[in-house]
Amino acid sequence: EPGDGCVGCRLVGPDLCQGECDLGGTVARAVPRPEATLALDGPLDRGRWGGAVAIDGALAVVGAPDVDRVGLNDSAAFVYRRTANGWQRVQRLQPQQPRSGDQFGYAVAIQGDTIVVGAPERQTGRVYVFQPDDAGVWQAVATLESNAPGEASAFGSSVAISDGDLAVGSPDDRSALGRVGSVYIFGGAGDRWRLTQRIRGFGDDSGFGASLAVSGDHLLIVKTNHAHALHN
Repeated sequence: EPGDGCVGCRLVGPDLCQGECDLGGTVARAVPRPEATLALDGPLDRGRWGGAVAIDGALAVVGAPDVDRVGLNDSAAFVYRRTANGWQRVQRLQPQQPRSGDQFGYAVAIQGDTIVVGAPERQTGRVYVFQPDDAGVWQAVATLESNAPGEASAFGSSVAISDGDLAVGSPDDRSALGRVGSVYIFGGAGDRWRLTQRIRGFGDDSGFGASLAVSGDHLLIVKTNHAHALHN
């Protein structure tokens, strides 16, 4: 019988309805129910909690770039692991030397146990790469910056990682033509990453690199109100 939250399908558990039912020749798709709700607890302001999210297998990362504690910027990213008891928060990520107003957690990405966090809101933005140590605690193993220091480029506004390629959006990058935006491609693993390519946007005030995604040799870059698909 159809159950709560299901459309023409069977409720197979307290948190999920699955399957397809033949209703007079019409196939109705199942409507999934939420498996869990992740929330920020404690006395922290919830500013932009969940502004960026990423998931890979049993690990999820939630960015909270505007979280404050006692009126001070305390932006962070939170790591969750799916266990037999549901999704459990296992760690709060921050750089070793937090910078006020850095918007750490504005962008997040994950592949395997490698977590990437963008912090774009400083004169020069930064991107942090985290990996777990032998005790399973994530540590910042690399810090990436724009190769144009001193520019307010919003480096780290978007991040994506796939198979040894790490893409970083810098939508306020400037050139002789004005604010064109760029995407930086880094290659490597662990604590060793090197810049392999800088893809420049085009047109004034472009916002090129505001959002992006990468899968294998394919890179999708968003310029404000446009999307560009690139293939290596």
